[in-house]
Amino acid sequence: MIVEHLSSIVAELATTETAYRVGTRRPPDSALRAMEGLVSQAKQRLEAKLREFELGADTNQNARVASVTNIVHATNVIGGVQQAGGSAIQANTVNLSAEAIAASLDHLFVQLADVPDELLAELEPEAATIRSQLVKPVPNTTIVQEAGHTIRTVLEGAIGGALGNAMSPGIVNALAGFSAVIGLG
Repeated sequence: MIVEHLSSIVAELATTETAYRVGTRRPPDSALRAMEGLVSQAKQRLEAKLREFELGADTNQNARVASVTNIVHATNVIGGVQQAGGSAIQANTVNLSAEAIAASLDHLFVQLADVPDELLAELEPEAATIRSQLVKPVPNTTIVQEAGHTIRTVLEGAIGGALGNAMSPGIVNALAGFSAVIGLG
């Protein structure tokens, strides 16, 4: 019963006109012809999947598992990796390298040598906070990231404001590198 219903939906919707719908007007014949092959292939794949479902041939592929483990090897992950539905629990661990953070912070401040003293006065307390965390045996990553986020926000404001034209590309690149090292992407 379900397969028959889904088959009728596929037959109704897997048409060139539906795939290339442009409001209420009819698309040009040339556009329809160009889409015919793609729609035909998609329709054949859908019909094959429906036949597999009807015969139970997809049972192993769609079997539910009790738990899902995602292992992600990446330099930067922006956003989450959650899979497995709404009741899943996700933990995200960011490992920060104190040496890399210290080196990128130093590099950023070398690039900031020619900026106005007022801007440096805003940035120095945040840099001191980061440096004080980095000398601890177990730095608090939240404090490091929040102070780094403040540095990034202040510099982005300066880059977008009146100082933006005077700032070198080195500052922008150093800021991007620093942001990536502290896990802000």
